[in-house]
Order: sequence, then structure tokens, then C-alpha cells
Amino acid sequence: MNFVEPARLLERLALELPTEVREHIVLVGSLAAAYHYRGQLANAGVRTKDADLLLRPRGVAVEQGRIATTTLQRAGWRVQTDYGGPRATPHPIEALPAIRLYPPDSFDYFVEFLTVPPDGSDRPKEWLEIELPDGWWGLPSLRYLGLTAWSPLISEPGIPYARPSTMALANLLSHKALDSDVISKPLGGRAIKRCNKDLGRVLALARLEGESYLDWLVDWKRALATNLPGQTQSLSRSVGSGLRALVASAADFDEAWFTCTIGLLSGANVSKDQLMITAQRTLGDLIEPFENME
Repeated sequence: MNFVEPARLLERLALELPTEVREHIVLVGSLAAAYHYRGQLANAGVRTKDADLLLRPRGVAVEQGRIATTTLQRAGWRVQTDYGGPRATPHPIEALPAIRLYPPDSFDYFVEFLTVPPDGSDRPKEWLEIELPDGWWGLPSLRYLGLTAWSPLISEPGIPYARPSTMALANLLSHKALDSDVISKPLGGRAIKRCNKDLGRVLALARLEGESYLDWLVDWKRALATNLPGQTQSLSRSVGSGLRALVASAADFDEAWFTCTIGLLSGANVSKDQLMITAQRTLGDLIEPFENME
């Protein structure tokens, strides 16, 4: 992973992408969080390898993804094919590679395009096929990713970015139990389970937010009501199950803490005990009230 300053990336995208595309993009993930908390973070940046750009709504994602990709390529951005190149046909759709582009002057990071899931979908991952001049690519969507597109904040350069509250909620709902799925590349020389990385992100966000994370309760309720109507109560009841499992497993919590120390909380000298206190407070102050809401 390399150090990336989100403010500079957003300024660059604001200059190089058409206004039409910028209105349909939401920056999500660690760079969105680093931008939001840039005043609290060492060097106002974060170590990462990718900048996730969510295209919404789903109905325009293919068109806007095509415009965004071709525009950036004309500006010198280069296709990243480490995970596979374009396909001659769009099927099987699950085998299509995601669109990842390196900036013209660096291989330190790449931008990746995603989209929101179809309304009412309960599948963990789905794809949209997108045809570019060199072949077929895919726009992936994850089941709860649409929550992060709810009421995004607007950066100074004008690019929307996801609220920390909705990113935390999406990660919690995506990992209501711990599993053995490991992320594609080691972090800091360690093979890390995706659930531990994502739940660790929830704790990093909660720690950076401080006591105002109680305001997340309102965001969570509204985001669920907008994106997953009719499921608010059922989803709220299980929102903390994965985090409780993380807290109960010393090995898994160690992985989560490690990802925080090389990610959003890098340079903050947060000990494992301190992060555990954050976890316990998050469960008591935030998770339990949300699980028990009427």
C-alpha cells in the first residue's frame, strides 16, 4: 500500500472528469474516510492502493462509467490489468474484470469503478457488463454498498463522498458473522481476513468520529429506510453480531487492530486495549440502541 492524499486525488478528478460524470460519482472507502477526517490524520492521508468510485444510480452506471473511463484514458490514465484484461464477450458476467485505472504519473494507486446493487437484491455480489473500445469489462456491486450512496457529503472540489456513518453501517451489515475469506493481497506482510479488515474500519471510523457518532443512529435509520425499505427492523436487529464475534476472538481482533494501525489510525499510536475500549463503547452506545429501536 502507498500513501495517498485524498484531497489531491479529488482535486484531480474534479479537473479531469466531466461535470455530468462527477454528479454520478461517490468516493467510498478509506479515501473517503481520510478526506472527511483529514484534519485529524497524520499528513491528512492514508495508506491504500485503490480509490473506489461508486457510480449511481444503477440505471446510468454503464453510460457514466464508459464516459469516465474513456475521458480518463484520453488524459493519460492507464488500465490496470493485474487482475485480468478485457474479455471478448460479456459472458460469464462474473468473470469480467473490474475497471481499474492508474494515473498518468504514478503506479502508487488506481481508481476502481463500482455501482450500487439492484433494488431489493439479496445477492452478496452482482455485476453489470460494460463494453469499452478494447472489450468487455464489469462494474461490481456489493449487497449493502448502496447505503454509502445515501445523502453523500460534498468535498471542496465538488466530488461527492460517502458519509462515515453509512460506510460503517455497510461494513457491519456485510459481516454479520466472521468467515475465512482473505483479501487478495497481504497487508503489511500479513494475510488478513476481509471481515476483520472491514470491521476494523468500523472501529477506526467510530474512534475518529468521537462522541458525535451517536448522530449515526439517525443516518442509519434513514439510509435503510431509503435503500432497503421494509428491511430496517430485521437488519437493525443483527447489525452488531459480527462486531461482537470480532471482540470475542483474540486472533480476529488482533487482525482488525493491525489493519487500523497501518490504515486510518496510522500514526495515532492506538493500542489494542484502546481499540477494544472503542469497540465496547460502540456496542453499548450505538449498536445496542439501534438493535432495540422500534
